[in-house]
Amino acid sequence: AKRLHIANAVTYNSFIKAAGDLGDLQAAKEAFEKAQQLGFADTFTYASFIKAAGDHGDLQAAKEAFEEAKRLHIANAVTYNSFIKAAGDLGDLQAAKEAFEKAKRLHIANAVTYNSFIKAAGDLGDLQAAKEAFEKAQQLRFADTFTYASFIKAAGDHGDLQAAKEAFEEAKRLHIADAVTYNSFIKAAGDHGDLQAAKEAFEKAKRLHIANAFTYAAFIDISFAQGDLEEAKNLVEASGITPPIKYENGKKIFDLHDLSHATGIVLLLKYYENCGAFPLTVITGKGIHGSKEPLAFKKAIIDYFSKQDKMKLIFNEDLNNPGRLVIRDGETHTGYTDEHVF
Repeated sequence: AKRLHIANAVTYNSFIKAAGDLGDLQAAKEAFEKAQQLGFADTFTYASFIKAAGDHGDLQAAKEAFEEAKRLHIANAVTYNSFIKAAGDLGDLQAAKEAFEKAKRLHIANAVTYNSFIKAAGDLGDLQAAKEAFEKAQQLRFADTFTYASFIKAAGDHGDLQAAKEAFEEAKRLHIADAVTYNSFIKAAGDHGDLQAAKEAFEKAKRLHIANAFTYAAFIDISFAQGDLEEAKNLVEASGITPPIKYENGKKIFDLHDLSHATGIVLLLKYYENCGAFPLTVITGKGIHGSKEPLAFKKAIIDYFSKQDKMKLIFNEDLNNPGRLVIRDGETHTGYTDEHVF
């Protein structure tokens, strides 16, 4: 399209979004800069690039694009929302707060603005700010399913189970509680030891036919944390979650990327008990619940199996890919380097 001289603003905007979504921040950046040079850059161009930069860890580039959009007077609600999310995801709560407050002063803050800030404040430890934004969103009738789910998670993460319960009950009264709302509350209740509330929410989600893999994962985590391994195994079975096995260059790979820590461990246990073949490469990633410590999932696996006296497994850490483990049966394999033998 560029060679034919038919590329226009929409062409550049579409490519910037595509490159950002597919992980090529450098290509997105080059297209963004070219669009600026050609005078094609508009509100959507800036918002798309801010999102791409935020999604791929370049907060400085996101900040510079956001500031320029403001200078050019083309920053709208989408621009602000993209930057608030980027700042929140990358740990700059002050920048997220300033953008949120400015959007409110300009009367362009909408439901997405509030939702993005509630999530950012909750993720970065400012429950009071999250609570104030949540209450204001309720007053303005901006509060939707995502607003409630985000606040329930924030309240649960920071020790206010009562606030999480009240938000959850209100979401149900308003008939806007969906799977994400239930999942957030189940995790919050479980984290704070209210097993009855977590179980009631889990059973209700099943009756409403909205329980999904994340709902089961939340309750599997609770059962596992309480030491009820049989219940956790039964829940994995009922959820329909299957061992995520694939092959790379003839090697068996157990990919746990999209699973909770407890679900991943239970699947590995089932694999072991069913006499699964070793060696087995395990890809951990962060798991669905995420973690500020990127290798937390791998550590959880090693910590759990180190306490199982009857299992003699060898864990080889891949020095070139820290998110992977190679598991071998210690009864038949010896002599490996960089290994943890359990």
